[in-house]
Amino acid sequence: MSKTIKVLHTEWSDGWGGQEIRIINEMIAVREQGVEVYLACTNHAQIKQKALDNNITVFTLSFKGNADFKTLFGIKKIIQENQIDIVNTHSGKDTWVGGLAAKLAGVKFIRTRHLSNPIKSSRSNFINELADYIFTTGEGVRLDMINNNRIKPEKIQSIPTGIDADIYDSNNFDRQVCRDLFQFQDGQIVIGIIAVFRQFKRHDRFLNMARNIIDNNSDKDIHFVMAGDGPQRENLSNMINDLGLQDHVSILGHVSNVPELLQALDVFVLTSDSGEGVPQSVMQALLMQTAVVSTNAGSTKDLHHDNNFILIDKDSHKELNEACNKLVNSEDLRNQYARNSRKYVLDNFSKVKMTVKIINIYSSMVRQVSLQSSNTENQFMKSYMSTVISVLNNKKPKTILDAPSGNGWLLPLLSFETIIDGVDLFEETISGYRNIIQEDLDFGIPDSLLKYDAIVSCEGIEHFGNPALFLNTAKKHLNIGGIIIITTPNTWHPSARIQYLLRGFFPGFPCLVGKIHRGTHMHITPWSFPQLYLYLTLAGYTDIKLHNTTDKKPKHFFERIFGFPQKVYCRSKFKKSKSKEEENFWKMSGGSQSIFGRRLVVSASNNG
Repeated sequence: MSKTIKVLHTEWSDGWGGQEIRIINEMIAVREQGVEVYLACTNHAQIKQKALDNNITVFTLSFKGNADFKTLFGIKKIIQENQIDIVNTHSGKDTWVGGLAAKLAGVKFIRTRHLSNPIKSSRSNFINELADYIFTTGEGVRLDMINNNRIKPEKIQSIPTGIDADIYDSNNFDRQVCRDLFQFQDGQIVIGIIAVFRQFKRHDRFLNMARNIIDNNSDKDIHFVMAGDGPQRENLSNMINDLGLQDHVSILGHVSNVPELLQALDVFVLTSDSGEGVPQSVMQALLMQTAVVSTNAGSTKDLHHDNNFILIDKDSHKELNEACNKLVNSEDLRNQYARNSRKYVLDNFSKVKMTVKIINIYSSMVRQVSLQSSNTENQFMKSYMSTVISVLNNKKPKTILDAPSGNGWLLPLLSFETIIDGVDLFEETISGYRNIIQEDLDFGIPDSLLKYDAIVSCEGIEHFGNPALFLNTAKKHLNIGGIIIITTPNTWHPSARIQYLLRGFFPGFPCLVGKIHRGTHMHITPWSFPQLYLYLTLAGYTDIKLHNTTDKKPKHFFERIFGFPQKVYCRSKFKKSKSKEEENFWKMSGGSQSIFGRRLVVSASNNG
C-alpha cells in the first residue's frame, strides 16, 4: 500500500471471548501488512490490557450508551488528532457513537457484526445503513442483514475469523504431554467445551448431556471439562452440584494454551443456541483434528463440509446426546472425524485469507476518499457498480477477466473467492489480481489469455473503434455457460437525444478533431440498449439481459414527456411480438432503464 492506512477499532464490551479475541487478532494481522491500528474501549475492559500487551495504542472512553455524546465527540477528536482513515466498530453501543463520530469527522465507517442473533429491523435502528461497509463473521449473518436490515448486497461481505493454522496444528503437539498437562487419566475419554460463560453458549445443555453420557456409559471412564469464565459461572457451579457431577466435570477457568487443550480432548462440543458467527472454537478444534459435535447456531454450518464434524439442531437435546454417545462408544468414529476435519478449514478460513479480504476493503475505502478529495470523478459512486457486483455475487464465477481493469475496483467488493486477471492499456499492477496484461483492447482480447467463467467490461466498449472484434474475441475466452457483463453510457435517454438534436453530439461524446490518436481516453462509439443487443446477438451471445441501476429514472421531469412516445412505441411492438425473444427485447427496450437510465449494464451468456 502506497499510503499508510490508519484504522480505529471501537469496542464497549468488558468481556473477553471470541469477539474480543477476533478484534485483537485482526488488528495484529493487518498491522503486519502495514496498517496502523488503534483501539477505543472502556477503562476496565479486558481487551484493553490485551491490546497494550501487543503494543496497540489504546484510548479509553466511557461508552455509556447509544447517545453518549461525550464519547461520540471524544472519538471524533481521536479521529482528527490521529488522522484516522477508517473507524471499525464492533458492538451495539460503540457502533452508534463510533459510526456517528466517523460521519461527523468525514472518514469511512465500517461495522463488523460478530453475532448471529437478528438485529431489530425498525427504521429507527438505522446506524448499520449509515456504514460505508459491513463485515460479518458468517454468510448467514450477511444474508439476514440484507433481508431484514435494508443493507445493500454490495456493501456487506462475510469475512469469517481467520485462524492461524501454524499455531493450531496437531503435528506440533505431543498428545500425551498435553493430557498430562491437564491431568487427564490414561484411558479416560475427555469431552470439552471452550466458551465464555454466557447464557447463549448453553453450558446447561452441555451439563445435561454430561449427565446423560455418565448414566448410559457406567462402564467407561469419562470426564468433562469447561474452559472459560463469565457471568454464568456461579449458576453453572450450582448446576454441577445439583446434577451430581462434581466428580465428572471440571471448570478450568480461562485457558491460554487452547491448542494443548484441544490436543488433549477426545471430543469437542459447542452447544450454543444463538449468538454465533462462524465460531472460532469450532474452527480451532477442526484444525487440531479433534472430533467435533456442534449445534447449527449462527453460521456454524459454513464450516460443515464432507462430513468433517457432526452438526446437530441447535434446539435438540436428543441429537446432542445421541451424537456424543456415538463418539464415546467408537474410537474409530472419533478418528474418522478427526482425519476429515482440518483440510476444509485450512483452505477456506485461514488468517491469511481473512487478512487479504480486509486489506482489500480498507484499500478500496481509502481509494474512494483519495478520489473524492482530488475532485476526480469518483467511479466508486457510479450507479453501475453495485449492479455489476450484484450480478457477479449471484453467479459466483471461479475465474474473471476484467477488461479494461482500470485501477481494480472490482475485487474488493466481491463477496466470494475468485481469481481475476486484468487487461488494461495503462495499468501495470493491481493488488489482488493474478495477472495484469497491458494491451489495447481495440484489437480484441489477447489470444494468450485463458478461458474464464465471466468477462467484465466496465466503461470500455464506448472507447473501442471495433466493438464487434472485442465481443467476438471475448466469446472465445468464455467458458460454456459463462457470462459477459458490459457497462457503458446510455445515449438513448431524452436529455442525450435533445443535446444530439441541438449540437450534433451526444453528452460525453464530443468532437475529437485534432485529438484523434491511439492511446488516449476517447469516447468513440455511443450506445443504446437496442444497438448493444444487436452487436451481442451477432457475436453469438444469448440470454441478453438489461439490468437496473440505482440512479434516478427519469432524472428530470421533462424527460417523462419526451420519453413517453418511445414507451408507447415499444409497448405496441411488444404486443405484436411473434416470439418470446421479441417480447423480451421490446420489454427491456421500453423499460425505464433503457429509456431514462444514464448507464447500461447488460449481461449475456455463452451457451455454445
